[in-house]
Amino acid sequence: MPLAALAPRPNDSACPATRLDLVLLGVGLVGRRFLVQLQRQQARLAPKGVELRLCAVANSRRMLVDPCGLDPLEAEAALLERGEPLDRARLQSLAHAEAPIVLVDCTGAEGVAEAYEAFAEAGFHLVGASKLLNAGPLPRYRRLRAGLEAKGLRFHYETNVGAGLPVIGTLRDLLAGGDAVQRIEGILSGSLSFIFGLLEEGTPFSEAVRLARDAGFTEPDPRDDLSGLDVARKALILHRELGGTLELADVQVESALPSSFDASGDVKAFLDNLKALDAPYQARLDALRAEGKVLRFGATITPEGCAVGLLEVDRDHPLHAIKGGENALSFASEAYTPRPLVVRGYGAGAMVTAAGVLADVVRLLPH
Repeated sequence: MPLAALAPRPNDSACPATRLDLVLLGVGLVGRRFLVQLQRQQARLAPKGVELRLCAVANSRRMLVDPCGLDPLEAEAALLERGEPLDRARLQSLAHAEAPIVLVDCTGAEGVAEAYEAFAEAGFHLVGASKLLNAGPLPRYRRLRAGLEAKGLRFHYETNVGAGLPVIGTLRDLLAGGDAVQRIEGILSGSLSFIFGLLEEGTPFSEAVRLARDAGFTEPDPRDDLSGLDVARKALILHRELGGTLELADVQVESALPSSFDASGDVKAFLDNLKALDAPYQARLDALRAEGKVLRFGATITPEGCAVGLLEVDRDHPLHAIKGGENALSFASEAYTPRPLVVRGYGAGAMVTAAGVLADVVRLLPH
């Protein structure tokens, strides 16, 4: 049912002019922040006749359903206290003609990404913080979009690449305006931005990785960050936005760890062994410094392909100053030549990601 059709019934002042029902999957770091921000946004929108109704919350095992609406600030505790076994079919049955409904995925779980098609078939709009669908198998990627288009439904995923940064929207605006985007370069990992900024300041590589882990920038196992796989997923999403048809395995990925380095063992052993890379990294950094360059870890995306790995950039490059956990995307196009359009800022963290997810939900409302 089109959102514009949700006009208030005559002589019924209690009925909101617009209502959007939400089903939230995932109450981890991002999901919890989303609930807090949802409660605030509900209060802001209510005087305008807009209701964001939280009809269900769920984790990987349990769910709590109330079609009349849950209090966002009490939802997680209520889920733990009186939740029932997760039943996705029942969640899908919440779709009805009275109001549009959106699945909000804050899980990062492959099983949820696989269920997107079923939720779309049931009539759900989709909002996803998870990258797994958009960086997953191309046939599934295309099937979902075809199914959504057939039903007049939307899928918003701004947070897939830059968390709180307007990356997908900026790229789509360029393309919608008839611009030809020729090349995108970006630093798409807050943890690697932090690590390589420390290297530039003289911190040994092994110590930089430890500091990033201790500060909570990396995953508990920093190898997950250093592999470059997460950056590769983001690069692939941008490549597909440009019309590309690559699979994740087609992305050229250079790890921050040399192929000759033994990265096996538990996390402690791995961190101890990183000291072997201090001297090689320092030698490369010294050579670059003599040329007026710095070392960054980023991605390069074109309509033809994408690559992830170490970038040597000079002072005139838009990624030269990006460090300390910042992310940045540089869009070179017919319109933005010779100076590219740059989107820059802190792109990681539960708070900014949750805000981006909520913004994607609100975009489903009519203007």
